[in-house]
Amino acid sequence: MSHRPGSVTLVCLAGLLCAASGCAPIGPLVGIIAPPKVHALYKPKKRPMAVLVENALKGGSQASADRLAALLTQELQEHDVAPMVDVARILELRSRDPAAFRNMPMTRIAREVGAAQLLYVRITQAAGGVVDPADTDATLEARVRIVDAKTGQTLWPPHESHLIAYQVSNPEMVRASPELREQLIAGLAASIAGLFYTRVADQ
Repeated sequence: MSHRPGSVTLVCLAGLLCAASGCAPIGPLVGIIAPPKVHALYKPKKRPMAVLVENALKGGSQASADRLAALLTQELQEHDVAPMVDVARILELRSRDPAAFRNMPMTRIAREVGAAQLLYVRITQAAGGVVDPADTDATLEARVRIVDAKTGQTLWPPHESHLIAYQVSNPEMVRASPELREQLIAGLAASIAGLFYTRVADQ
């Protein structure tokens, strides 16, 4: 990694001044530069959160939505974003009466599984290699918002839902292969979770 000349000069001068004054060295200074951070766009309150994913793609599978919900819940839990409700509780609620579940308000779904807030994700678009075998890039897009389970108020973002996309570029993957689908879903889950905690920027 390259260093800015000004930073190196200041570090060297600090070392020379320390040596001249007889102070003890505090360890190597050159090259210790904190990596840049990406700050959370929103930090949810530490209240139980459930994740609900809807696949709005034409012919989109419920299995893909459920997989995204599971991976996203895991990412949020690992980064201590909020106490997470097990995805299995939503699946169980849906399995009792699928028709009723489809018409159930999201606020009621959240309350039924013991959540105080709901992260709602709507998969809205798939492009590139997902639908065209001649395209080596594949993109999955979703809209995201967090809703208060009691009032139905959108807690974040303040206006319309947040659009986020994840792209995979891999010419060796065949169209709609399980590997491509899994990589897209996992990448989208990590990208969505990254909206809600401060992290080190990708190098």
